[in-house]
Amino acid sequence: MDEIIAAVLKRLQARMESRGQVDLAHDGKLEERTLLHHQRVTVTGVTQTQLNELTERAEGPLVNWFDQAVAYGCDMTVVTAMCANQQWDPAMILKWPFTFTDKQGRRVYSFKERIISASAIRTCNKESVILIFRGQRFTTLGLDELRDRHLVCVEGTKRYADW
Repeated sequence: MDEIIAAVLKRLQARMESRGQVDLAHDGKLEERTLLHHQRVTVTGVTQTQLNELTERAEGPLVNWFDQAVAYGCDMTVVTAMCANQQWDPAMILKWPFTFTDKQGRRVYSFKERIISASAIRTCNKESVILIFRGQRFTTLGLDELRDRHLVCVEGTKRYADW
């Protein structure tokens, strides 16, 4: 019995230290095996269409695989094939517990508060992107913090009231 426990613990430790990558642009296969063998998974080549599937939680293999990743406790990083733009829905960033990055390597953040404070902006990495809903605003100190941290603000097409 101790041998089985030791083997399981060894496998779990190996998974925690392992990193996997799936490139959707080059026929990346969404296999459960990837999630079972790697704690940290980077998904690259994500298109606008695939982001829309995540936003709408459209039934299909992509959303099912991401749901499995959440269930397995994977630390997911989603790297898109384009820069952050107005077509992105800030709700997607808020709904999925993943790290979103655009093709320039900038992390994309979003906030659920209607008025975004300087303290919230301080949680963002420098030279990142903040994706906001139409109708969201920054405090005066928040705007100063945006400039100081060299953050890019992109306003999406979705209204805050619709969120």
